[in-house]
Amino acid sequence: MPIKNNNEFITYLLQLIVFSKGQCETGQYRFLAKTGGYAWVQTQATIITDKQQKAVSVVCVNYVISVFVIV
Repeated sequence: MPIKNNNEFITYLLQLIVFSKGQCETGQYRFLAKTGGYAWVQTQATIITDKQQKAVSVVCVNYVISVFVIV
């Protein structure tokens, strides 16, 4: 898979970590709002496996750390 930008590279690295270790956590990043402003967010990902330890799905939880709204 050719990587086109930094976001794709970071996503690729997180996929490698989550599938090799079973879980991962991002650093804090800024999630931009459509109407302006932003929220600082952190994501945790965990693999859900079946009885044979085969990956079934990945569950991600996004924590909103703070919000900045432009009025």
